[in-house]
This record gives sequence, structure tokens and C-alpha cells, in this order.
Amino acid sequence: MLVSARLKNKNMRKICIYLLLIGLISSCGYKNEHESYKSPEKSTTLLYKEAKSMKGLSLFYIGKTTINDLLKIKKEIKKDSRYGSYYLGRWIGDDFEKEDNENTCPDIEIYKISKYFIGDIEISYLELYFYKNTLYKIRCWTSDILRDAFIKKYGEGVKIETRDLTGKEKNENLKSVENITWENDSLIATYDSSIESIGTSIISSTNDFVITTKTKIIKEIEDCNQKEYKKKENEKNKRRREHK
Repeated sequence: MLVSARLKNKNMRKICIYLLLIGLISSCGYKNEHESYKSPEKSTTLLYKEAKSMKGLSLFYIGKTTINDLLKIKKEIKKDSRYGSYYLGRWIGDDFEKEDNENTCPDIEIYKISKYFIGDIEISYLELYFYKNTLYKIRCWTSDILRDAFIKKYGEGVKIETRDLTGKEKNENLKSVENITWENDSLIATYDSSIESIGTSIISSTNDFVITTKTKIIKEIEDCNQKEYKKKENEKNKRRREHK
């Protein structure tokens, strides 16, 4: 009984200290706020209808564009001075480069460029994913200008926003997240934006845009990636055993 009473008193002291701390934090102007928003529910039929014409991004069409098409586009962008210029007969500037792909399915090829223009909209770090020579995924870092262009062309999509505010006045930590999804029978596009700031200073900001196929090849790619991963792991384990 004595031990039980001591434990009870100890727990009560902890609760009192906790409540006291809450009071002190509140009196110092500490904030802990959370807000969230989700766009009104839409039927799949309406969602697909709004984004019916969505096929990819600019000249890159999911399920149609091939690596040979990309090579033709590479020649065209060299005519645009915004990408770079020639110096002593050599191209100096941005160009599509093939990424190292040793850890994924050998049927996948990835090409990237540090910037790409769609009219006056500048896209940062565009990545194109090909499976068996056909484009199946597009990824880029972009501004909210491309987001607004998608909203204008394909509708509002499905939108989710969250806002978290913590800290004291004039030194508050604000994290704002926005996610929008557009979808039709064959494609899904997502825009993810995250901004974090302390006071008036932005400490991190990301705008990620991904468009990918919804067809059965996604399962093929997953299986191929898994198979390649297991193969690499087996090779590593074999080398370890040989060095023992």
C-alpha cells in the first residue's frame, strides 16, 4: 500500500509539472496551430472528364514518346538561345543527359536536363523515364505557374492543404503543404509543394511535379526493379563470402 501511495504521489507531481509547463508556454505567447483543407468530393467520372485531354507535358507524351523522339527534341532545343550556345564549334549549355541506372531494371532509361521551357514557363530539373524505349513517367521541379496552367487546362483536380504554425511570435515556425492530383483513364499527375519558414525567412521550399502512366506496365516495372535488386544483393553477398 505504501509503495502504491508513493507511485500515486509521484505521478501526481508529474501531472502538476506538466500542467505548469503548459501554463508557462501559453503565457509566453507560444503557438501550436493546425489547419487543413480538402477540396469538395468529385466523382471519378467528373475527375476523368476534366483531365481527359491530359497526355503528358509539352512535347513529351506518356506511352508514346520514344528515345528517338527525345534525340530529335535535343536538336531543336539547341536552336533556342535560352538553353546555351556554341563556342568554338562545341555546344555549351543545357542538354538531355542519360543517368546512371545500374541499380534498377535494365529496361529503364532515365534522361535529365537542368532546365526546359514550355513557352515562357521555365521547368527546373526535368527527368524523363523510359521503359523499353517508351516514356512512362515525367518528373520535374517547377513553380506554381505550371500548377496554375494545369488547373486552367485540366480543372481543379483534388486538392489537399495543411498549415502548421508553432513557436513564439516573431519567431514562429510555419510549414505549409499543398497537394493536387489530376487523373484520367491512363495517367495520374501530382503536384506537391512544401514551404517551411521561421519568422520572415524561408528555410526550405520544394515544388515537385510527377506525371506517370496507370497502365499494367507499372507492375512489370516493379517486378523488374525487384528482380534487379535481388540480383545485385546476391552479387554483393557472393563477393562478401569470397573475401572472407
